[in-house]
Parts: sequence; structure tokens; C-alpha cells
Amino acid sequence: MRRSVSVRKAVQMGLAGMLAAAAGAALAAEGDNLPAWPATAKSSVPPTTGKTFQTDPGVAGNGSLTLMGPYKRQVEQAGLIGKATAGKLSEEKVYDSKKVYEGYHFRYSIYVPAAYQKGKPAAFMVLLDGGMYWHPQASEFHAPTVIDNLIASGEMPVTIVLFVAPGGPDPTGKKVDDKYRSDEYDTVSDRFGKFLLEEIVPDVIQKDYDVVDDPNGWGIGGHSSGGSAAFTVGWFFPDRFRKIHTNNGSFTKLAIDKGGKAIAADSYPDMIQKEAAKPLRVTLESGTRDIKNSPHGDWPTANIKMAEALAAKGVPFRFCWGEGYHYRNGAPAGENMGPDQAAADFPNAMRWLWRGYKLPYYADAVVQPATQPDAAK
Repeated sequence: MRRSVSVRKAVQMGLAGMLAAAAGAALAAEGDNLPAWPATAKSSVPPTTGKTFQTDPGVAGNGSLTLMGPYKRQVEQAGLIGKATAGKLSEEKVYDSKKVYEGYHFRYSIYVPAAYQKGKPAAFMVLLDGGMYWHPQASEFHAPTVIDNLIASGEMPVTIVLFVAPGGPDPTGKKVDDKYRSDEYDTVSDRFGKFLLEEIVPDVIQKDYDVVDDPNGWGIGGHSSGGSAAFTVGWFFPDRFRKIHTNNGSFTKLAIDKGGKAIAADSYPDMIQKEAAKPLRVTLESGTRDIKNSPHGDWPTANIKMAEALAAKGVPFRFCWGEGYHYRNGAPAGENMGPDQAAADFPNAMRWLWRGYKLPYYADAVVQPATQPDAAK
């Protein structure tokens, strides 16, 4: 079941209004005790040319909606539709950071759509905890297949995607302790964004592929701490990344410095309220079975607070509320453990996120009508 409702009403459907009251009280109580982080960060990356391919995305699907279970694989995830053609997903490789995270090693894969042509810049997206989005045993996202289908229907531009895992000192990039992932993903700073913009993106993407320099054509997304990290990159670098996808985002107190002072993503609702509105387009997702009663916070409440802050600031957002799990830790043997609600909503979240972004020189990549033209609503 899918319908658009207000943030508060969506919450009332799932938690009888309790979280809405908590969110409002928390916003009122958080006051002026947060550090004054810079609104945007500086990078050595050259500025963009100012040219954009973004047309008016309209307001359809903006705000909150409910998506109730049971959650199943969507048609865009099950296989290629009609005349859609499969892009190429590279084998995993290891990137060695020599600057921002010196001594850390990051596993990554690159998806290149079948329609991509050298000399014709594609849109660009980063998906954090990359294997979760492409590996069929990790979750039901099936991102490459979804993107193949949405490109073919004209609901996404031709888009090159960097799937990247968190890094650490293991040279193979396979063994990453949570403390390294948290340092990269949970801390509110410009550091991870600089790693993307000054190291891995120019070295493995821009060196070999042509991508637009239009920030409206750059997206970043992730699940859990990867989701809050995606928002952090957009927050500090809105001149580069403006399309932000989060599911079960960890807008909670997961990052604490040595003095015990919170520098974590639970600070964002207050920061959003205090700063000038940024030119972002943001997806959020959470539900009644997301993580609650944790020492680090309550994920449903945290995401509600984010939705309320974005709404108050007039930033376009899409908040999918439901009853899905953060991780399906209770899934039967043999089933994937990924987030069920977030995976089921992924095709429609991508439709909404990329709506109106058109690359005219790739018009021939659109080979069939939209499968569900109003699905992002």
C-alpha cells in the first residue's frame, strides 16, 4: 500500500503518534549547544562550469508516504524489462588511499551502463557499503539491474556508479573493523567527502570515464551509517553532490570523540534549521521495525526529525515510512539479511531522486515507456 501523507500522519499510522511527539520535543530541546561546523567545505577539486541538465522535477512524491509489507522483489529488480540492456559491473578492486585516509584500503566496483559512450559525459552516483547494493546474496537491492531498467525507460539518465566499501588497514580491503567504518561514515566532517573528491573519484572514475561536472548530475547514497555519510557528503559539498539517497539512515549518536562530545549525525536536524537551505534533493526511509531503544538512539525518531527539519527548510525530500527491518536478522536460513523495506522501495526512490535530469545526447538510450510512471508518488 502506498500513499502520500504528512510526516506526522505517517508516523501516527506506524507508532500511534508517539515518535512524532518525541521528534518535536527533541527538536525544541536541542537548543544552541552544538558546535558550529562550517556550512560547506573547501576542496581542491576545480569548480563546476555552471551548466546543468536538470529540468523542473515538479513536486510529485515530495513529502512522506507509507509503504507497508510484505516486501517483495520489484519488477525492476527481477531482470531486464523489454528492450533494456545490461550494463557492465567490474570486478572488485582495491583502492589505496595515499592522502585523506593514508594506509587505508577500499574495495570498489564500477557499473557502466550499456548506453555510455566515451566523449558523452554521464551522470554519476556513489553507493556506499557498495556490495549491499549490487551483491545478490547481500540484499534485494539489485542496483545494477534497477538502473539498467530505469535508464531504458528514461526515468534515470545514463549514470556511471561507483560502489565502494568502507576502508581500513587490511591490504585486501576485505576485513574492515566497525571502528574504521564508523570513523569514515558516522563522523560529521568533510573528511570522507574529500576522500571521494580528491582521491578515489578522480583516480578511478574521472581518469577513465567522462562524467558531467554538474552537481545536479552527481548523487550519493547509502544504508544505515552509509546513509548518514551520504548526507554528510552532500551537506559539506553541495557544489558537487546534490542528489542524496538514504535508507535507515543513522542520524544518531554513533560517533563520539575522545572527550565524549557528540560529533555525530544526530546533530543534523538542528544544523539544517540553523543554516541556509542547501540545494539538495533527499530520500529518507525508516519504519516501525527499524532500530529502537539503542544506547546510540532511535532510528525511526531520528529519521522523522530529519524529515521535519528538511520540510521546515523547504528542501525537497521523500520520506518512505513502513514496517521494515534495519537488517533482517530474523530472516529464515537461506534468505538475504538486507533491509527489506528499503530494497523494495529502491526503484521508486531512484525514480524520484533523478526525476527531471535529462542528458539530451543520450536520447536514444530511452527505448521503452516508463514501467510505472507514477510509482514515485
